[in-house]
Amino acid sequence: MEIKEKLEVYFSLVKDPRHKSYITYKMGDILLILLCAHLCSLRDEEEIADFAEERWDFFKQYIDHHRPPCQSTLSNMLKIINAEQLELCFQGIVRSMTMNEKVDKKQIAIDGKTICGANSIHIITALDTEQMFSVGQMVVDEKTNEIPVVQDILDKIAIKDNIITFDAMHCQKETLKKIKTNGGDYIVQVKKNHKTLYNDINDLFNQKEIADKYIEIEKANGRIIKRKCEILPKEYLTDEYFGKWEQIRSIFKIERTIEKESKKTTEISYYISSLETTAEKLSRYTRNHWKIESFHWILDVVMGEDSGFVRNKNSQFCLNIIKKYAISFVKQYIEQANPKKKSVSGNMRKALFSCDFMASMLALFIRYFLLHLYDIY
Repeated sequence: MEIKEKLEVYFSLVKDPRHKSYITYKMGDILLILLCAHLCSLRDEEEIADFAEERWDFFKQYIDHHRPPCQSTLSNMLKIINAEQLELCFQGIVRSMTMNEKVDKKQIAIDGKTICGANSIHIITALDTEQMFSVGQMVVDEKTNEIPVVQDILDKIAIKDNIITFDAMHCQKETLKKIKTNGGDYIVQVKKNHKTLYNDINDLFNQKEIADKYIEIEKANGRIIKRKCEILPKEYLTDEYFGKWEQIRSIFKIERTIEKESKKTTEISYYISSLETTAEKLSRYTRNHWKIESFHWILDVVMGEDSGFVRNKNSQFCLNIIKKYAISFVKQYIEQANPKKKSVSGNMRKALFSCDFMASMLALFIRYFLLHLYDIY
């Protein structure tokens, strides 16, 4: 099969609910335009429609139609795309791009983000912090909160032999139990929303007995950042204090001291974990968790997610999924092609200005897509 035909086969995994007599553009045609547009950091249906018109000579290689889709066509299609199938479609390609990279334990950071557009929605994302791609996402219903949705997403993603990290909101007995029951490990921050647990840990650290310690110092952007990780001795992990919590094997503290222009600030955070490991590794895991904040920052600042004018919630969710995988594709391109520009925003901007550069970026996607097709068939 030609590349165009294979693209159609793969994108057909996202089922088209339209009656055949109403189909002008195939689902795969629309998905290809949406992916390319987001590789160029475009933000909403109007920008994507303009992009398709300006780049139509490129898209005609893959789309059998004499003119590009208009804004209303793109808008209507986004409303009917099955978000779960869309996620699985792109997830399979990203997995094929990273399948040769062996990692003993994956760290999956889970956090929520609100899209503050014309009709805001809150989305929970589970991010592979090593490969920087989403392994799952769910929308939080207006009538609930993050906690039950995170527990649901744990049923959706691969937990076994992986490390799940959360912020303090998800320091919940049921959540941690679900992770251990499914063969995973956890690291979660403890704040005063669990006052007794927080005070017990604080009192133990005040006794100044430490089993292991790790310090790292970093200079960046005119700041000196010192991070110190300290672990409590194992004999402190008694059932009297911590028996109600699922298999706690480490209690540790991260102390961050930031010096800038003769001003010094210090922040202390406490964590519990089912891992029994070194202070150095625990420090690295907690630092890696904040990669999901960086990921959300790219969605907001580079891809303008909060400034969009998309009102339909299914459309917002679908665009959020495509944006996330576009970021993952660009990161894989940077890692494997080693271009001059190393930032996601720089490469997206260059793809917007140059059709040839966009095509070279897309070539990586197509190459791995073909390998994945070989595995399927």
